[in-house]
Amino acid sequence: MSKEYIDKFIEFFEAALARPLIYFGKHDTDAVVIFTHGLYMSLSITNQIFPSLEICREAAKNCGWHFNALGIIPDMKKKGLSDEEMVKELILVEIETWKIFRDKLEK
Repeated sequence: MSKEYIDKFIEFFEAALARPLIYFGKHDTDAVVIFTHGLYMSLSITNQIFPSLEICREAAKNCGWHFNALGIIPDMKKKGLSDEEMVKELILVEIETWKIFRDKLEK
C-alpha cells in the first residue's frame, strides 16, 4: 500500500473525527468498531497490507490506552468516558495506527 493511500485513510478518519455524527450516525462505539473492522476485512480480502495487531497495540499505548483482547473500550469505560468521548478516542487511536503504519512502511 502506498503512502498516498495511507494518507487518504488518515484524512478520512480526521474528517470523521471532526464530524462523527455524519459518518457514524450517533456517538456509538459499536458503529466505529464495526466500521474499522469492515475496513480491515475489505483490505484483507483484496490482499492489501494494513496495520498489524502490534501496530494497533502501539497506537493505543501512545494514546494512553490499555489494549487487550476486547480492544480499548473496557479501559475507556473503566475511566468513565462518555459515549461521545469514547468515539473520539477510538478515532484518534485509528489515526495514530495509520500514522505508525505509514512511518514503518517508509523505513
